Amino acid sequence: MDSLENSEEDHVTLLIGRNSLAVPRERLVRASDYFAAMLAPARGGFREETAASVRLTLPPWVDGGAVTALLHHVSDDAFPLVISGENAERYLIAASYLQLERITQQSATALVGSLNVDNACRLWRIGSAHHQAGLKETALRVVVKHLPALMMTDDFRECTAEELMEVLAHDDVQIVSEKELYDVVISWCRFDSATRWNEATLDSLLNELDWKQLSDVSHILSISAEEPLRSCIQRASGRIGAPSDAHPGAGAPSVPVKKKRNARRFVLFFNAVKDSLGRYALHLQLYDPRWNTLRQLHPPAALQGKDIMECGVAAGPEVLYKVRFQDTFTTVALDVVRGVWRGLPGADAVIFQRIFKPVVVGDGLYGFDRENSKKFLRVDLRTQEATPLPPPPTRRKSYGTAVIGGVIYYIGGWSVYARAVSNTVEAFHTDRGAWEACPGLVEPRRDCAAVVLEGGDLFVTGGWRVQPLRSCERLKVNEETPAWEVVGGGMKEARAEHGVFVREGRVCVFGGNSSENVAVRSMEEYDAGSGVWREMQVTAGMNNGDSETYARSWQNRTCLPIEWP
Repeated sequence: MDSLENSEEDHVTLLIGRNSLAVPRERLVRASDYFAAMLAPARGGFREETAASVRLTLPPWVDGGAVTALLHHVSDDAFPLVISGENAERYLIAASYLQLERITQQSATALVGSLNVDNACRLWRIGSAHHQAGLKETALRVVVKHLPALMMTDDFRECTAEELMEVLAHDDVQIVSEKELYDVVISWCRFDSATRWNEATLDSLLNELDWKQLSDVSHILSISAEEPLRSCIQRASGRIGAPSDAHPGAGAPSVPVKKKRNARRFVLFFNAVKDSLGRYALHLQLYDPRWNTLRQLHPPAALQGKDIMECGVAAGPEVLYKVRFQDTFTTVALDVVRGVWRGLPGADAVIFQRIFKPVVVGDGLYGFDRENSKKFLRVDLRTQEATPLPPPPTRRKSYGTAVIGGVIYYIGGWSVYARAVSNTVEAFHTDRGAWEACPGLVEPRRDCAAVVLEGGDLFVTGGWRVQPLRSCERLKVNEETPAWEVVGGGMKEARAEHGVFVREGRVCVFGGNSSENVAVRSMEEYDAGSGVWREMQVTAGMNNGDSETYARSWQNRTCLPIEWP
């Protein structure tokens, strides 16, 4: 192809600021609908169709240098256009304005490759403004993942109301409580109070929140006395109906029904770190399996320096902790959804302290009497009433537990009578209050961990025999004649007294004690499809402290799967 100077094609001179550029008219028409409407004969009826020169008046957000580079490339194949993360943003905006679709898409692809937390808000809004769905959705996933860190930045608060509603309604938004989304709304509105601080905007945004998950609407109202915020909160939370004169001439504002969010699944990691005086400090981290990230939670100062007798049991969205201080027992509850700690009343505390290694099924807390391990109890979490239940056929301790459809499985452990590690598995049916003998493990083990995959497969990992074990066994509970089988060839590290949870259909283990009697810091996951164990990488936070700080008890590294709507 001849260069511009030697080309005999019909040219039009484009005036861009103080610069001019002669470009083949036909090339512009083929490359862009923008120029086709302007320059093609009998297309747009514009005088530019026959003009020898045309001045391009660009809006302030379109870079003139980027436009010149793009038009050079369109007019001459010999002129290279190198799109990189450094110039892709300018090229995308310019190409979108000129309706150069191919270059717009190439620039969007380059921006996806340069995406990070610092530019995610800006690129999300650029993708939205220029109709680049791939860029927009990829950047939006980064925004909702890091929302608490981004919500106060100007890049985020400059988004439109429609874009903010996308964030609020996103199923993957990473928050610990709905209160964080409320703070996002208020911060965004105050950023431009002249145009945003009105009933119509506040109503539409506040109705995107799940007010049932907000811990204390009364407290929010008490610190939100100003109007129109107070009235909008009352309407959104169902405290009052919408007034007919809220929007004169338009009738009562429309209050949409809030869509139910997908259930949020988290795992609470905790361990009791022992100091030089023999006291335990509670370390809590919230793990999000979807994003493979950890977030630190801070227990109240009242718990620091106290002996953590049991690290907890999930009771709905609450986690109960048993604490001892100077021979006095206390029970506290952490509401993970709202981040609120509370002390339990005396009756609650006494009953909870009485249960050893409790398991929650529905409204019941099941476990063995600490003072008499032959007794098996159910505590009603609503009334705190304790009911004796039939004892298990065999008496064991240091067992693993798992729940499938209201059936509690007690797996392995230490046989009190035989004084040996056991392979016994027994199930308690909570609906009919009866025990059932189950197939025994292939290998006896105590202090093992158990978890259930979707579909009903029960897995047990690690534990002690003579030394910590690497093996993993599976029981297909729904088969006609279920039997335990060893799967996966074993974990990479032997471990006992460890945590286990499910992530994306895979069995994940972490922490515990190794054969060298030191804390295991690694995480591994087992893919039932491929039958392979592999090491997991997670963000910083798992390996706090050295091996000397870890207590060798079952309290060391434990986890609780938590789910709430």
